[in-house]
Amino acid sequence: MAFTDTGSRILAAVRKNQAQQLSLLLEQNLDYGRRFINEYRDDIGRSLIMIGSSKNSVEAVEVLLQVEGIDVNAHSSNSGQTALMISAGKGYLGMCEKLLSKGKAVVDYRSFDGWSASFFCVFHNHEKILKLLLARNVDVNLADAQGQTPLIVA
Repeated sequence: MAFTDTGSRILAAVRKNQAQQLSLLLEQNLDYGRRFINEYRDDIGRSLIMIGSSKNSVEAVEVLLQVEGIDVNAHSSNSGQTALMISAGKGYLGMCEKLLSKGKAVVDYRSFDGWSASFFCVFHNHEKILKLLLARNVDVNLADAQGQTPLIVA
């Protein structure tokens, strides 16, 4: 997909958590905006929802979650991480709640090295996020590529 000025402005709105600007851009360029949001990947393979999650752009991500065809479980092409994994690792509780409630993020999705969101939050000591994931029936017994589980890492 060609990267246009509109694409640059959509990307900037996500990075800067400018939900109103993002909504306006989508209204004015619906077809292009929908395709761009669903197809764009940065140089490390992250989708827009992953970029927004890494910046804790909660309001912008909420706009993205309303776009037809958005894949909340899209994974980075270089690591296999998802938006939920990124948010869990950074301690962004509100973002995790948004991805789980509105986005229907899969709690046990695993990166290429076998880590799920629960690994990231226990490794970085984000207890509230672990409680949130446990309430969503996360499997803390899933082992990574080295045979470790989130319980062992904790």
